[in-house]
Amino acid sequence: STLHTNDASTTLPRLVDMKVEPFLIASTVNIAIGQRLVRKICPDCKIKKKLEEADLKSLSGALPAGFLEKLGKKELIFYVGQGCANCANSGYRGRIGIYEVLEMDDELRQAIVKRVDSGEIRKIAVKNGMTIMLEDGFQKALSGITTIEEILRVIHE
Repeated sequence: STLHTNDASTTLPRLVDMKVEPFLIASTVNIAIGQRLVRKICPDCKIKKKLEEADLKSLSGALPAGFLEKLGKKELIFYVGQGCANCANSGYRGRIGIYEVLEMDDELRQAIVKRVDSGEIRKIAVKNGMTIMLEDGFQKALSGITTIEEILRVIHE
C-alpha cells in the first residue's frame, strides 16, 4: 500500500492518526520504505569534483551525525555533469531512487503500542540498523551516480 509521509519512520504514527489501532500496526506491518527520486549524473559529461575542507565543513551540518567519520580519512571525490547535447546541457540524465527501509522488530512493535512519536521510532530504527534516506543518497553521490546538490534539493523539498 502507498502512504504519503516524509520518511519511513513517519509511516507508523501516520497510520495511528488514520485511526488504525496500534496493536494492529504492530502485528501486521513488517516493513516501511521511504523513497524519493533523484536525477542521475549524465554519463557522457560526468567529471570529478574534489571537495575542499571548507565544502566538507559546510556539508557536515546536513549529513547524519558521524557519517563522515564512518567514511574514514580517505579523499572524498564526487562527480558532476558539465552539460552536453545528450542531457540538454543539464548535467543530468535519468533518475534513481534513494531509500530508507524500516524493518519492524520487537522494540519497534513495543514503541508503536506505546504510541511513541516518529522521532523516537526513527531513533530506534537507526539504532537497530536502518540507513536513512540522506545517507543512502550521499552513498550514491560518492559512487558517482548523482550529486550532493541533487540529494540536498530532494531531501529538503
